[in-house]
Amino acid sequence: MDLTTEYLGMQLKNPLVPSASPLSRSIDDARRVEDAGASAIIMYSLFEEAVTAEEETMVRFLHHQDTGFAEADSFLPNHYDFSNGQERYLENLQALKQALEIPVVASLNGTTPGGWITHAEEMEQAGADALELNIYQVAADIEISGSEIEQRYIELLTQLKQQVSIPINMKLSPAFSSMANMVKLLETAGASGVSLFNRFYQPDINIDNLRLTTNLQTSISAEALLAMRWIAILHGRTKLSIPRCYRRCTQPG
Repeated sequence: MDLTTEYLGMQLKNPLVPSASPLSRSIDDARRVEDAGASAIIMYSLFEEAVTAEEETMVRFLHHQDTGFAEADSFLPNHYDFSNGQERYLENLQALKQALEIPVVASLNGTTPGGWITHAEEMEQAGADALELNIYQVAADIEISGSEIEQRYIELLTQLKQQVSIPINMKLSPAFSSMANMVKLLETAGASGVSLFNRFYQPDINIDNLRLTTNLQTSISAEALLAMRWIAILHGRTKLSIPRCYRRCTQPG
């Protein structure tokens, strides 16, 4: 049976592409995924806010720490010996590219225009075959309209397309008033694909201690119905790759 397919402009041997998960953190696990038949792999997401928080912590402890005793300054570790989350991600990306024969798609969750562009450029330079934009934005501001949210997506994609040449896949949530039109706008702006759908974390409340709980739930088959509906609606009406985003792992991607 011929299962070859085209995904983000790449020719794949089959349509099975594991989504962002901890499986891509380990070279051995990634090789097992490849041996099991995956035609490509999407890396876990690099979160700009996590990189920024780590850098701020490093600055506080390694650069701005005043011991009060000049002779004790040499006791501090050399900050050049430490790598941040961004560097570790790029190193892992390069290692995956060397170890695997299948394409490797990097995944990025940014918070600032500069962060999106800088990290995307570095991922391309590290060898990523494509880039997934994990735009995890909950539109909770009552003063911001739906059209403004949509324009943010379009502007981000437009800016990145001017800086990187690899295919870009937009990971979308189902919370758009006109999903078909949004997909068309993204296609016009230069996207190569859209993933349906990004699932936001939904914290619960522990009624015993009145605190928020963040238990992660695995995907269930019923969640596929909404994605399949929109894949069917969009079929034949766009040239974008439209993968179904489905996750069984219990760790954030």
